[in-house]
Amino acid sequence: MKFFFLVATVATATLCAPTTNDMQMQTAIEEMRIAIVDLQQTVAKQKMDIVLLEEKKSNDPFLLRRVSEVEKMQQGVADDLRELSEHANQSSAALGEYRQQIAALQKQMSRFEDLQGTLQSISKAINTGNKTHQVTSGDSLDRIARQYNTTVEALKQRNDLTSNTILIGQQLVIP
Repeated sequence: MKFFFLVATVATATLCAPTTNDMQMQTAIEEMRIAIVDLQQTVAKQKMDIVLLEEKKSNDPFLLRRVSEVEKMQQGVADDLRELSEHANQSSAALGEYRQQIAALQKQMSRFEDLQGTLQSISKAINTGNKTHQVTSGDSLDRIARQYNTTVEALKQRNDLTSNTILIGQQLVIP
């Protein structure tokens, strides 16, 4: 009964929680392997019991029936043992697959984070490059530069101006 609980625990952890800590999965698999060894020992003990009973059985119907029951029980345990061994192997394989999937997802996540940083940089560059100022009466390059916390030289360079002359209604791009 303890063994079937272990199988259910490992199966649930393996199938439902691919992000479960690897150490917990390894512990569960190790517990399953210990349970398998215990079952193997039980089978060996039952085989010895059968040999002893066969030596003692003569024509006693009770002993013959008991031997038959023990043989059936042994076969059931052997079948369970084979199934559990297969399940342990499947659990180990599934754990390996989940590790690979997690690694791939982490790699994709890293790419998304890089892309997000790049997009933020591009967005900042676009937003700062799109600021404009429409020249109004009384504006000068010096006044506009102070208003936007830049320099006259930067304004002239960004707007391809060769002199400090600006016209009312002119659109200036702010660097």
